[in-house]
Amino acid sequence: MIYIFRIISLFGYFLLILSLTSCTTATKTAQYESEEINTLILKSVHHTQLGQFDLARLNIEKALNIDNQDLEANNIAGLLYGKIKENALAIHHFSIALSVSKDDPSTLNNYANYLCDSGNKAQAIDLFLKAALNNNNPQREIAYTNAGLCSLRIPNIKNAEEYFLQALGINSDNQVVLFQLAKIKYMHKLDDIALSYLNKYAEIASHTPKTLQLGIQISRINNKDIIEKSYISILHTQFPESEEYHWAINTSNLNTESLQPVL
Repeated sequence: MIYIFRIISLFGYFLLILSLTSCTTATKTAQYESEEINTLILKSVHHTQLGQFDLARLNIEKALNIDNQDLEANNIAGLLYGKIKENALAIHHFSIALSVSKDDPSTLNNYANYLCDSGNKAQAIDLFLKAALNNNNPQREIAYTNAGLCSLRIPNIKNAEEYFLQALGINSDNQVVLFQLAKIKYMHKLDDIALSYLNKYAEIASHTPKTLQLGIQISRINNKDIIEKSYISILHTQFPESEEYHWAINTSNLNTESLQPVL
């Protein structure tokens, strides 16, 4: 799944409470409105994560009623409307957010995510790369990762690999990138390089049925039986009911009887 930025920050109301005594009424009103908008945004995100889209919509529309040009409110509105397939509204709110701040990395990434999901992958990748090239973006690796993931869906494996390597250059422990590079090297039958990426992944993250299945597939390129059997053994121990374990047992040429569960 493509990563999604949700950069939402409250404005530290309680840290400013002492200085507010000297503010004008207009400044106080603006501060209260900002706090209310951010509270509503957080509520909208919370309800979205729970699948409560009516409540999410209610809260984000309240935030926009306070300030229809608020950057974060429009950004989150774009995400929400994209998720519930109200495409015209999604584009409308992402466009407003970018008109407020054309280089905002969160909006660029979220709009690109929406475009990749809705079919406009070329424009999506352009926006991911714009976010990735923004030196003020604290999460450039995510934008590169997303550009790679979107490229895979075209599919453009060459460009995907390039973007993944850019992300890895920023953060060598990027789990998503390590797994995807291992898959790409497997596709190219480069088993030693593929295994090196997968081993690096295993150093920083727990194996899943999918990563173990990939390890088995890589080991079979040049009949590395010991490695294959070790991956099957982990599947047997940790994921005995998984589809990947049953696939491994049914497709292996090795003697795996000792690994099969006792009936």
